[in-house]
Amino acid sequence: MKIINRLNLIIVILFIAVTILFAVILTNSNTITKENRTHLLFHEIYKGVTELDLIKYDYLLHHEKRMEQQWNMKYKSLMNLINAAEKEEAVKSIKADLVVFGNKFSQVIENYEKKQKLIQEEASEREINSALLIEKELVTQLLIKSHSIFSECALLAENAHNRAVKISKLSTIITFMIMIFFILSIIILLFLVSRSISKPLNKLKQGIEIVSKGNFEHQIEIVSKDELGDFASAFNQAIVSLKEATASRDELNKEIVERKKLEEKLKKLAHFDALTGCCSRGYGLSLLEQQIKNAKRKKTPILLLYLDVDNFKYINDTFGHQEGDKVLKEAVKLFKSTLREVDIICRLGGDEFLLIFPENSPDEIPIIKKRLNKNLEKLNQTLNRPCKIDFSIGFSVYDPANPQTIERLIHLADQKMYEDKSKKKNEN
Repeated sequence: MKIINRLNLIIVILFIAVTILFAVILTNSNTITKENRTHLLFHEIYKGVTELDLIKYDYLLHHEKRMEQQWNMKYKSLMNLINAAEKEEAVKSIKADLVVFGNKFSQVIENYEKKQKLIQEEASEREINSALLIEKELVTQLLIKSHSIFSECALLAENAHNRAVKISKLSTIITFMIMIFFILSIIILLFLVSRSISKPLNKLKQGIEIVSKGNFEHQIEIVSKDELGDFASAFNQAIVSLKEATASRDELNKEIVERKKLEEKLKKLAHFDALTGCCSRGYGLSLLEQQIKNAKRKKTPILLLYLDVDNFKYINDTFGHQEGDKVLKEAVKLFKSTLREVDIICRLGGDEFLLIFPENSPDEIPIIKKRLNKNLEKLNQTLNRPCKIDFSIGFSVYDPANPQTIERLIHLADQKMYEDKSKKKNEN
């Protein structure tokens, strides 16, 4: 075979290899983009379900009209998101569960309004108790369905994330293997050609060995205008293409790293309150659930303190919401400086906080209040603001010997907090 034919053969192989390499990279990129889009979709659905769950708990605790409106808005927004992505099989199951969930929530609202009407009309105790039993059953069904949807969405989001990471790793491995095969193919072909040509081709071979070690800046210097010169020129162009392909792979890896950082950031936002940095409601309650499991195993109590910032509405209305935000931030700083590292600070919403003290009994309440009041007095003196920070505090205790639900524990602490707030108002 003539040299020109051999060189033409090498050029064709180079072209095919580069084409295959770019085709594989493009295919992998499209696959990664699709999986990341699916992952982001399920993450948005999971985030929406989490927010819907938080609003549900707020309504069950306070039964305020605005919470019902917030729930309806969030439910409609979530259903629109699901309808737009209904081509995903997994979304159909979530949609069906959400429809049931929405109906249950509507039944809870309707029964609550019916119960309130009976109370206002001074209906018989039997009718009121009947409405209360129905409410309890509906709330139980609502919580079960809510937990089911939350677990399903969390699993789907996690699976989508794992699938995206797996495909990304597989894509990198495939690209790397094709590049290795590409480089090795060039070396073998040029080695065969070098056996039948003169010294200039040996120089070409040396250049290939340099490139095969990763030095893509190297250029083969053959000035002859024969077949070897033409080949050297084509080879140099191929090295440029290979360098560009390597740069594209590096950009792809960089994008994957940035996406992982974004996922970690979104996870942090879901777990922690954006304003104060303490645990969010959902994350705090999940930590409390874990602590209750530990308490059952160790047979130790858990102390819960429910705190509300006094006159917070007055602070917002008089000095502005920025001042109110500063008060919330200072409150959390105060908690962190007063509590132990094992204790948990959770913002339930607005100006309400839940402090969780593992392995603490009611006997510790006076000591904790004393530390809080002492640090609070120092804080108010340091800040020297026109509005002083103060709290109304209620508490409840989880006893493994007489276990109660999380909702009941929070309700009891909330009641005692309002008793404390009423007592302060009467004293003033």
